[in-house]
Amino acid sequence: MSAQAQSELRKIKLPELDPFDARYCFRYSLQDNALIESVRHFGILSPILVFSHEKRYGLISGFKRFFAALKLKLDEIPALVISDSGFDKERIRLSLENNRNGIYTPLDQAVAIAKLTAVIGLSKETVREECMPYLGLTPSLKILDEYEKISRLSREILEAVYLGDVPFRGIADWADFSVKEQAVLWDQCLSRFHFTSSELTEFASLVRDVIAVSVEPIEKIFDLPEIRDLSGKKEKQKSQVLIEILKQLRYPKSYEIRKQFRDKLSRVKFKLPIQLLKSESMEEEGIELRIRLLNREGFEKVMEELKKKQEEIEGLL
Repeated sequence: MSAQAQSELRKIKLPELDPFDARYCFRYSLQDNALIESVRHFGILSPILVFSHEKRYGLISGFKRFFAALKLKLDEIPALVISDSGFDKERIRLSLENNRNGIYTPLDQAVAIAKLTAVIGLSKETVREECMPYLGLTPSLKILDEYEKISRLSREILEAVYLGDVPFRGIADWADFSVKEQAVLWDQCLSRFHFTSSELTEFASLVRDVIAVSVEPIEKIFDLPEIRDLSGKKEKQKSQVLIEILKQLRYPKSYEIRKQFRDKLSRVKFKLPIQLLKSESMEEEGIELRIRLLNREGFEKVMEELKKKQEEIEGLL
C-alpha cells in the first residue's frame, strides 16, 4: 500500500458528501452519544477524510462524525480532501489508519472483515496480511473465519451482542444455524436466558445434535413444557437447566444412567481435593480419579482417604 496521499483542508456542505454506500465504513453502529454531545458543544474538532467523486466528495473515514453532523443538522463539516488514486486498497488503508480513536469493537472487526471479503472482494490472504493488524487482530485465517461467521448472525443476535446481553466469545458457532433456526433460537433461548461464553459453545453443539436426531422441527423442540416452564428459575440457573434438558434429548438412554451415577457420586464425600468423574456420554468404561498433590505428605493422606472410601468408590464401577 502506498504512502499517505496529498490532502487539502476545507469545509464541505453535508449535501456534497457521498457516503459511497458506506463502502469504507468499518463500524457495526454509528450511534455514539458521547461524540454527538461533544459535537453539539464544541463542534467537529477532527476533520473527516474524503476524496473527490463526480462533483461530490466520497467519504473514506469519519462516518461517526458525519452521522453526528446529520443528527445535529449541521450545514457543513471540516474535511481533508485527498488526491485520490482511485484504488480500493488505498482508500481502505486510509480508512483503517484514520480510525478516530484507534479502537475497534469485536463487532466492528466482524463487520470490517465481512465487508473487506464479501463486498470489496479482497482475498482472505490480503485481509489477513494487510488489514487485520490495522483492526487490532492477530493475522490468522482461523480468527478471520470466526469473525466472518459472526457477521452472518441475525440482526437480533448481533444487536444483543452489541448491547452486551450476549457474550461475543462463543457466539460464532450460532452462525452455522439457518436463518429460520436462528430466529427460533433467538426467540426461545437467547432472548430469555443468560449464557456464558462456554455455555454458548456447548449449547450450539447440543442443539445441532438434537436437530440431527429429532424428527420434530426446531420450533417444536423448544416448545416443550419443561423449557417453557423455565421462567420460574433463577436467572443464572436457566441456561444450565436448559443445557441439561438438551442433554436428555440428545442422549435419552445415557441421561438416566448419568443421573443415577451423579446421585451415587453425591453420596461419596471426600475431605481432601479428590474428584471422581465420568464422561458426559457415559460411553467410556470406568471413572476418572482426579487429585492434586503438592508433596509426599499429601500423597499419603490421599491414599489413606481413598482406602477409607474404597467400598463406596467400587460401588460406582
